[in-house]
Amino acid sequence: MRTVQILFLIVGITSTTAQGANMMRLIDEIALNLHVMISPTSDDDEYLLKFDKLTYCVTKAASEDWTEEKLLEFGSLLKEHAEKVEEIMSDMNKLIKKGIPKPPKKLINDLKILSATIEHCESEYGIRVEF
Repeated sequence: MRTVQILFLIVGITSTTAQGANMMRLIDEIALNLHVMISPTSDDDEYLLKFDKLTYCVTKAASEDWTEEKLLEFGSLLKEHAEKVEEIMSDMNKLIKKGIPKPPKKLINDLKILSATIEHCESEYGIRVEF
């Protein structure tokens, strides 16, 4: 009986650790992909470092406020849009012909929901961004 309890404890801890690691990967991915939706207003190195921290701040706050399902949906939409933007930006002819793709309305609405969080993170890091 004691062995079974220990086994369940180990499985539970391993499962919780794996879920936490998956959530951290999702947060990191969303923070990176936010770069296609939020732009820094300066390009000096210190500002860009703060900008990276800001995108993580926004994503971390979203992960605390939203359900996991909502965060996964947002992350998926954002990733899909980021891939489209990167594809267009890598081909100058496509960029000239088509321009930068517009984000889906759902993604824009989610960003509007995050606008107060973005503003909070701007003040926390002392920078301004465009979105």
